[in-house]
Amino acid sequence: MNFERLFLAVGDDGAMNIDTGSTMSAEEATELAEAVKISNIQSLNLCNYSVDDNGIVLLCDGLSKNESLTHLSLKRNNIGDIAAESLAYRVLRGNRTLVRLDLSFNQITDIGVLDLATSLEANHTLLELVLTYNNIGYMGAQYLSRALKHNNSLTELNLGYNVIDHHGCKYLMNALKVNSTLIGLNLSCNQIGDVGTKLLCSGFSKKQSIAE
Repeated sequence: MNFERLFLAVGDDGAMNIDTGSTMSAEEATELAEAVKISNIQSLNLCNYSVDDNGIVLLCDGLSKNESLTHLSLKRNNIGDIAAESLAYRVLRGNRTLVRLDLSFNQITDIGVLDLATSLEANHTLLELVLTYNNIGYMGAQYLSRALKHNNSLTELNLGYNVIDHHGCKYLMNALKVNSTLIGLNLSCNQIGDVGTKLLCSGFSKKQSIAE
């Protein structure tokens, strides 16, 4: 697949959707990374098991050097903590234009969230992070809460359909006492129970919204 030619054909909206229907080979991922480096693309959607962990690691080289991308979706790729680590340290720290990152419907655990959260502490451009339908528990919520105490750009955090309990909810609520930029937090279909629900209701300010 000639990715460089595909990017040259991108429309006025600057969006590119790539769904190969099968896992991208290492050679294809390398070619895509090289194309991304020099492209003026603004939105890249790689979904439906197109890229595995190894492919993401290769792709991150191009993503870290791109100077136009604002929206990146990697949902439904079955990627895990190895990919999350590479995205954290190569993209969240290297890219200066990305405002929305969608990692939903993957296999990221608390281990991967630790890397993402650590990089979020130093990131000042990302506005929205989507982590629905992963395998994030209370430790992941604790890592993210620590990041929220330092991050001053994120406005939307979607953690729906994970395994966060009321302990994780408490960590997040404590962070919101310090954070002044987050206005939307989605914890729907987790395991927060009645205790977590009460924490959420009492912890959000009037300017903030919540889904639980």
